[in-house]
Amino acid sequence: MKVWLFRIFAIVLMAFAGWGGWYWYTHIHNVFLLNPFANSFDETPPLSGLKSPDFLVYGFAPYWNLTKTVVQPELTHLAYFSLVITPEGDLDGISNEEAVDPDGDTGSRRWRSEQLNTVVSQLQPHQKLTVTLTQFDKTGIETFLTSPSAQAHFQEALRNFLNTTTRSVAGVNIDIEYPGEATDEVRQGYVTLVRNTRQTLDEYAQRARKEKLNLSISVYANAATRKLLWDLPALIQDVDHVVVMAYDFHRPSSPVAGPVAPLFGAKQNWDNDVVLHMKEFLELIPASKVLLGVPFYGYEWETTTGDARSLVFPGTGATASYSRVRRLLTSTESAEVADGLIVQGWDEDALSPYVIFTKDDRQHVIYYEDARSLGYKLQLVKELRLGGIAIWALGYEDGSRELWDAIANEL
Repeated sequence: MKVWLFRIFAIVLMAFAGWGGWYWYTHIHNVFLLNPFANSFDETPPLSGLKSPDFLVYGFAPYWNLTKTVVQPELTHLAYFSLVITPEGDLDGISNEEAVDPDGDTGSRRWRSEQLNTVVSQLQPHQKLTVTLTQFDKTGIETFLTSPSAQAHFQEALRNFLNTTTRSVAGVNIDIEYPGEATDEVRQGYVTLVRNTRQTLDEYAQRARKEKLNLSISVYANAATRKLLWDLPALIQDVDHVVVMAYDFHRPSSPVAGPVAPLFGAKQNWDNDVVLHMKEFLELIPASKVLLGVPFYGYEWETTTGDARSLVFPGTGATASYSRVRRLLTSTESAEVADGLIVQGWDEDALSPYVIFTKDDRQHVIYYEDARSLGYKLQLVKELRLGGIAIWALGYEDGSRELWDAIANEL
């Protein structure tokens, strides 16, 4: 995209968005100019929107949200979450379609549930079902990734799963979350896992005469600059997409209330932000392979004061789904809040909304995502020509269309 086209877009944005548009332009403009892949955009300016056969709206559907999940028309990939990889390389509770371990992981049992049947039945022909494979235990991850026999067993388990499942699986997401920096042996083990999984998926697609199966990996937002599990340059040739989990910048355990996914404000207000991390990723991998993770949730804390960025009382942090915030802002639930008073605010640094209220003589702060903040993130996706977005998680909006309308407006 030519720089002058970007500037025209920014001027239009400022005309409609005022200070928010100016703030957007002065921050994102520098990031865009530093994007090493920007030259490839010259003939395809993003002003026409995100609609493209290659653009993904990838939505994770966790098993605990199935009863609340509604498949919206903007979705392209429904990613069931999840089947667990054991340290020995099994898919926990999965052997074949008839043999199910009743003591297996809940995710494997829900894979065959009527709840998932109901969700999958909503898929339209253009929408695809994928499955997320997970590991979260540090010791288990190390055991699995450094064991050639466990890795070989996993590929056999994956082949067996693909051959026997009655669902039409169009792709796999690998979500192995290893805490902290990883050794060279563990990192190489992950590269081997992805490479062999790519081969397994390609062989299955060829044998079953199916289209190529999508292979994506989920990574932390700071994975481009730290020696974490993911050796991105070594991985990128074998994956179709990298899901950047660009959220949880503040968590339930954070000492101060703050935005879950701030677009800006790094260094001055918090350690990092989404735009900074996107710049880091685009220095390593093509934009078309990046899926920006966006939250359909926020966090709620009991705070020491009524300020948005207040200190919090330890142990009071909790997830606040978008549907929870919507209910809180209605008159019925507002009556449960002291004096029915809820203060809605906007964090201009993060480009994120928040609410403050008092209940049982205690102050509460919720930072969350709404249509406006999601719209700014979609503008980032548009300007950087990313491959799409990945939503965590379906069901947290509980059927509401507000967030989906923001997505639809950009498609």
